[in-house]
Amino acid sequence: MALGNDAAESVRAGVDINNIRAWLVHVSLGTTNVSAETDLDIKVKASLLAFARQL
Repeated sequence: MALGNDAAESVRAGVDINNIRAWLVHVSLGTTNVSAETDLDIKVKASLLAFARQL
């Protein structure tokens, strides 16, 4: 998941998704999108769960 984390961070930093794809050596841009989006979804869910526990 470390590479997915890096992909998501790179997307948030404004790095072009094609550059990220090349860095991760993905043939398909779709694979790169999954790597980036999955990590963001996990972080959102974890943040919401942590916030809910504080209430």
